[in-house]
Amino acid sequence: MSYGWRGHIGYLTAGLWSMDRWEDFRPLIPPGVAFIVASNPVTNLDKDVLHAAFERAEQMAKLLASEADVMIMGGQPVYTLPGEDHLEKLLERIRTTTGKTTTTTLLAAIEALERLEAKKVVFVTPTKVELAIPVRNFLTAKGLQVVATKTMDIVHVNQCAGISSDSIYRLAKQGTLEAPQADAIFMNCGRMPVSDIITKLEGDLGKPVVTTQQAIVWWGLRQLGVKDKIAGYGKIMEML
Repeated sequence: MSYGWRGHIGYLTAGLWSMDRWEDFRPLIPPGVAFIVASNPVTNLDKDVLHAAFERAEQMAKLLASEADVMIMGGQPVYTLPGEDHLEKLLERIRTTTGKTTTTTLLAAIEALERLEAKKVVFVTPTKVELAIPVRNFLTAKGLQVVATKTMDIVHVNQCAGISSDSIYRLAKQGTLEAPQADAIFMNCGRMPVSDIITKLEGDLGKPVVTTQQAIVWWGLRQLGVKDKIAGYGKIMEML
């Protein structure tokens, strides 16, 4: 039996892919689904570096399209900083030239939050406030109310993977205590190690959690028509 006989999810990640990152994705991906990764290198979160990555995205997506059935592009500062109009034009070009359904991790996360019927969210991100603002504004423009924003002031992309799970847990809990009216918690970074705290947060705080990793796989599986319910990794993964 060949790999990916049920379909191939393509993920264009910002920064380099390391095997330790696979540990956060592996439990979410059912048998028969291939997960293909290409890198659009982002060395730090300087605005010039992010704009350069945005300019490369179309070329990198074309390469990924040779293997992927559907594609999702990560690294939200890359895609929110230029503005929504520029992003929509980029996505339209990629969809037209590759013929593949394509989105970004943030748009996928918004779809997941909508599926959960969440209107008010606690927004947790490892980036500095300056880069969190465009993402928060994007969420607001899509109809979500961000009732608390918690940041970590990370400067270099590779630092995100070194964030401890307990610090992420505490930050999400702090945001929820500040905004108990929140419907859900959104943790925005595909490099933060979060898979082991999703159910703990949902159980302790009584609110669903959407992480970037969940959003990537959830969106990809829905596009492929794969309906396996993935237990133990949050409410959204049981809503395919």
